[in-house]
Amino acid sequence: MSDTPNGVNPELWDFPCKIAFKAMAVNRENIDIEILSVVQQVVPGDYAPTTKPSAKGNYVSITIHVTLENVEQVETLYREVRNIPDVKMTL
Repeated sequence: MSDTPNGVNPELWDFPCKIAFKAMAVNRENIDIEILSVVQQVVPGDYAPTTKPSAKGNYVSITIHVTLENVEQVETLYREVRNIPDVKMTL
C-alpha cells in the first residue's frame, strides 16, 4: 500500500466512483457558489448542491454528488476546496 504525497491511498478507491463530497464552512453569502465553482473546475458537471445550516446558523454544510475518475481528481478536489477562505472541513 502506497499513499500519494497528500495521503490518499489509491488502492482504497475503485474508479470511476460516485461520492457525496461535503464541505463545512462559515455560513456567509455565496460560499456555496464558491465551493461549487471549484468543484466544477476539478470535476466538470451539472451539479445541484444541497446546503444545511448548523443549529445556530453560523456554519453550513454543502453536499455535492460527484463522479471521480482518478486519484488526482480526489487530491485536487479536496486540496482546492480546503483553500477557499472560510471552509473549515471537507469530507
